[in-house]
Amino acid sequence: MRLPVFRAAAAIALAGAVSQAAEVTLQGRAFTIPDGFELTVAATDAIAPRPVSGSLDDQGRLYVTDSSGSNLPPAEQLKNPTHRLLRLEDTNRDGIYDKSVVFADKVMFPQGCLWHDGWVYVAAPPSIWRFRDGNGDGVAEQREEWFKGGTLTGCANDIHGPYLGPDGYLYWTKGAFAEQKHERPGKPAINDRAAHIYRARPDGSDLEIVMTGGMDNPVEVAFTADGEAVFTSTFIDFSQPGWRDGVAHAVQGGVYGKVNGVLDERRVVRTGPDLLHPFVQFGAGAACGLCRYEGTALGADFRDNLLATTFNLHKVSRHVLRPSGATYASTDSDLVVSTDVDFHPTDVLEDADGSLLIVDTGGWYKLCCPTSQLAKPDVLGHVYRLRKSGPKHAASTVDRKRRAAPPSARGLQWPLKQAALARDARRLPEFRSVVENHLNKKTPADGVVRVAVEGLGRLGDRAAAPALLEVAARTKDVYLEHSALYALIEIGDVASARAAINAADPAQRRAGYIVLDQIQGGQLAPGDVVPLLADGNARLWSAGQWILGRHPEWSDAVTLWFRKQADIPGVRGALETQLRFLAPGASGRDLLAELGRSPERGIGLQRAALAAMADAAPKDPPAAWGETVVEALRSADPAVVAAAVRTGKPLANHAGVSAALLRAARSSALPDDVRRAAYAAQNAGWEATDADFAYLAGNGDAMTREGAGALAKASLSPARRLELAGIAARVAPMPLLQLLPAFERGGDAQLGGALVAALRQARSKATLRPELVRSTLKAFPSDVRAAGESIAAELNADMAKQGAHLDALLAELKPLHGDVRRGQSVFLGQKAACYTCHQIGYLGGKVGPDLTRIGEARTERDLLESIVYPSATFVRSFEPMVVVTRGGEEILGIVKSEGERELVLLSGPGVEQRFARADVAELRPGTVSMMPGGLDAQLSRQELSDLIAFLRNTKWGAN
Repeated sequence: MRLPVFRAAAAIALAGAVSQAAEVTLQGRAFTIPDGFELTVAATDAIAPRPVSGSLDDQGRLYVTDSSGSNLPPAEQLKNPTHRLLRLEDTNRDGIYDKSVVFADKVMFPQGCLWHDGWVYVAAPPSIWRFRDGNGDGVAEQREEWFKGGTLTGCANDIHGPYLGPDGYLYWTKGAFAEQKHERPGKPAINDRAAHIYRARPDGSDLEIVMTGGMDNPVEVAFTADGEAVFTSTFIDFSQPGWRDGVAHAVQGGVYGKVNGVLDERRVVRTGPDLLHPFVQFGAGAACGLCRYEGTALGADFRDNLLATTFNLHKVSRHVLRPSGATYASTDSDLVVSTDVDFHPTDVLEDADGSLLIVDTGGWYKLCCPTSQLAKPDVLGHVYRLRKSGPKHAASTVDRKRRAAPPSARGLQWPLKQAALARDARRLPEFRSVVENHLNKKTPADGVVRVAVEGLGRLGDRAAAPALLEVAARTKDVYLEHSALYALIEIGDVASARAAINAADPAQRRAGYIVLDQIQGGQLAPGDVVPLLADGNARLWSAGQWILGRHPEWSDAVTLWFRKQADIPGVRGALETQLRFLAPGASGRDLLAELGRSPERGIGLQRAALAAMADAAPKDPPAAWGETVVEALRSADPAVVAAAVRTGKPLANHAGVSAALLRAARSSALPDDVRRAAYAAQNAGWEATDADFAYLAGNGDAMTREGAGALAKASLSPARRLELAGIAARVAPMPLLQLLPAFERGGDAQLGGALVAALRQARSKATLRPELVRSTLKAFPSDVRAAGESIAAELNADMAKQGAHLDALLAELKPLHGDVRRGQSVFLGQKAACYTCHQIGYLGGKVGPDLTRIGEARTERDLLESIVYPSATFVRSFEPMVVVTRGGEEILGIVKSEGERELVLLSGPGVEQRFARADVAELRPGTVSMMPGGLDAQLSRQELSDLIAFLRNTKWGAN
């Protein structure tokens, strides 16, 4: 197993704890294990200081990758790799490894380890290397680059593995979202940005994709007794509150979460709009190591269980599999758990005697991992051994060979799986027979049927296409439906799919549409698909929407259909959610302008048209859109005006739009949130009157981020700028960040002095970063800049000072006994406004991480640091990014989605900004969190204590 690359915000407790648990202490560390088991140290930190992953050879020797403890950026590590591959031996066979040799040094950041056929393979991003000791001296003198991934991103999660499959192929995973291209002789090249599991022969040939995903980091692959691939992954599933990491079944061609723009690219083969999900959920557990237990030494009931490690949860968990349709479900429980925050299990594997080896990497790892908080290279790791108490099971060569053998056949599924993977045409009649029996409602289990379907697809059996279409149409099992559709796409029979779209059965039609859309030469036309938008069958309608969304070039045909439908009163309401399909083409944009201009076809359709225009955000909006916004801003309906304001922001340069927005902003008849949004939509240099200034600034305490942003862009008199500088001392954290650009164009010594004085005593001073102070004051006289340097120096507190401040705060908070209910009020209140960016359960914003299970993963100190110093670490997938446009504008936000044509940035609560790819000059990491710092100054000590008590108790479910 490889290191989980993640930035965690929450975690999950598994559903069932091990009954009759026993407590043991090793090396001063407390563990909970099942009663009747014993846990011992198999390898001390003296011979394997920071082990990451392991693999056993046929002589019982354990190869482990060993970290140097470096958390330098991967690109720097690549210049001078400092990690190692060790070979451990138990020379007296007492269960404790007592000999260690450096099998290979100068290894890049290790993300996997596999001994196979005399070679030791190690994923060392950007490549997989293999090492061999040819002369028997215990040191590898042969070193080969086996696979070139070609990318190395900031968390080094580009590649993990490899893992030996029961088919004799090597499997490995690709994470991150860097584009990779892999040529394949005689086959199309693999070229996309998605996550994957790959497989290839040990000689590197026959490379293919097993699964595709939008997850950040698929990690380890294991195989069930049926020969099915299963894998651990982080950031794979956010479909339910508190979900994130898990274990999933990697069916051939499956596409998994999370929802991600990389999956919408046409080069990714899909079988529909829906994604597949894990069957085990860990929350933010940072799932990593995974193995199938093949023996019985731990008990007959352990055989074929999955065992997984979760870095964040400090545990090894047990998962008893059972068939669930064409996939699996599991009964989950804890196996080994430690309360020690520095116990980080990263791998688990079965030894030849049936005991379990648990690799604990220690406390060194912090790269892309805020849960670790501190890099602790001095907190070393161990390899532990778990086994049943009593007489030991003797290791044998037979046991070791068994571990390299295919799964024992316990029925039909594995032999069929083996034949399907090998494209064995001799089993073609058997594949057909299984499918025929399924359609005739005979007895094959869904899992067996799915494997037979895979075999028909891999063999390209055109004669099977009608039967596969029937399977896809009849089944209610999403995995079997996927496999049938994927097989049809592999077969590529246009005639059968074309016949299906004309069938009477909506399910057959749906299958035919999807297959035609995905296969080369499917010749699906807009006239085939557009009518589906009016279809009464929900799944067929959904498939039509999905297909149309993948074909912006069909815009004219879509527009013609919409224009006809919009004139039919009874169907107008159904169009409101579908207007986005009009935006890609000129004729569609004209129709949106027409629909958004007046309510004659209904207020709902007018608002929907304005929203579709805002969401589209084309680089060069048509002039008609500006005219539409001006007209809509005159509406007496506040909801229409609000939609027009959102649409008008990127159109403020169009004739009349800016003036119309300003009229709306100054209208006391409109709600305050609509007025503030209209002010914020103004262009730089807008002329603010005294009334505007008074409304937006007030005395500073109540200034909003929209008001601050509007004033920052306004043309103000010197007197007003001086007044604004003084107000800065009283502004809340988030508005202060929006206000400071008002001073970047500089000014005289008086203004500079007032601003420095305000910043020095600002209530939101902790929000500031040294570089922000410097950039704000760079155009002021030198004496002002010098005064600003003293503020920057004060803000540039080192880690020790931050730690001391946190310790002092904790001491102050401890006797206050935070109240959970009062803390909920703080979370939901306007003062902290946590809910505007963070979600708990189904409620809240999505700018920051989901906090539904934060109490299961973070200590009081962790939470306090996140509140006081939010820029100390960033949660994975919520890193602040700076978009630099070709016009030179810089916008800070969180990347919501990133596709071939568009980048969507969350720049604040409920604020999405869309950028055409062609208009983005640079996308770079930000250094300042989207969350304002210094809330300890904003909140009273009691409020802070209450908030932390509430967050510590946010745990999803019955427990």
